[in-house]
Amino acid sequence: MHIFDWVVIAIYFLLMMVIVPIVRKAKTMHEFAVGSKQIPGSILFATLSATCIGPGYSMGLANKAADKGYVWLLIFFFFSLQTILIGCFVAPKLRQFRNAYTLSDIMGIRYGKLVKLISGIFSVALCAGFVGVIAKASGDIISSITGISFIWAVIISMVFVIVYSMFGGIKIVILTDVIQFIVLAIAIPLILILMIYKNGMLGTLSNIPVKSMALSGHFTLPALAGLCLSFFLGETLIPPYANRALMARNSNDAKKGFVLSGIFSLAWFLVCASIGVFGKSTISASNDDIFLISMHQYLPVGLLGLVTAAIISIIMSSRACCTMFSNPTVLGPMAV
Repeated sequence: MHIFDWVVIAIYFLLMMVIVPIVRKAKTMHEFAVGSKQIPGSILFATLSATCIGPGYSMGLANKAADKGYVWLLIFFFFSLQTILIGCFVAPKLRQFRNAYTLSDIMGIRYGKLVKLISGIFSVALCAGFVGVIAKASGDIISSITGISFIWAVIISMVFVIVYSMFGGIKIVILTDVIQFIVLAIAIPLILILMIYKNGMLGTLSNIPVKSMALSGHFTLPALAGLCLSFFLGETLIPPYANRALMARNSNDAKKGFVLSGIFSLAWFLVCASIGVFGKSTISASNDDIFLISMHQYLPVGLLGLVTAAIISIIMSSRACCTMFSNPTVLGPMAV
């Protein structure tokens, strides 16, 4: 990367750290876990959509599409469908539990303290697992982008996460999500636009392999059905997502946030899958590197640094949200 890109990255993270003392420190569990239940639907939409534009749902999809084609777009659409259905039928009902901070609280209200304790233990275990997986992924991605060693990439990102999530709670996670959402929602589609502009639409389309357009992607029908089902059910109402519904200002805002995020993800997945498919036809690289190489090849100096910083930051935001719900101090309120 150009030296100016490194300057942009440094400024970006400096500003992120400056935001921490500006946001009022969370003093109660009500503020820490659900932001006092005062988050409007538009902000809920942004923080949920930030999940869709994270590495797994952007570079992960692009690299998969480079390998198997648009069949991965079909598979990812089932995640969008799940999000829309949650918004229509589940999120508004979750928000009606006024005194709940977590899914475990809801289980306790409906089924008693024992079920609440069991749900709390499973929630902590699940989120702790997510933290470990995200730590590994963030180490790999940050190391490949910046060139620093894997272990230092993990340590630096974890320290950053602990600092701002410890002081600001869910509000600081939401604020950083919104910033990252705005940056990436503008910049990533620009990769596709510049790719088509520089190579020409006809030239780009003419080089796309026929298999990339196949509906099955050479998956067997049972394998394709299993993948679609896993994206439909695999992340349904995991604690960080359910918590977004609980923090909404009211049931209508909870519904709006989820439904708009689901609709947005449909367009986002189309962009990312197209970057993978089009990139495969214009770039000589392994499928696992298509997205990152497309970034470096098509984004101008400065914007590349900004996008890199936003991707790194959104990884850390995902880890921060999971860390909050894998922290043993959260288990107390869930189990009492």
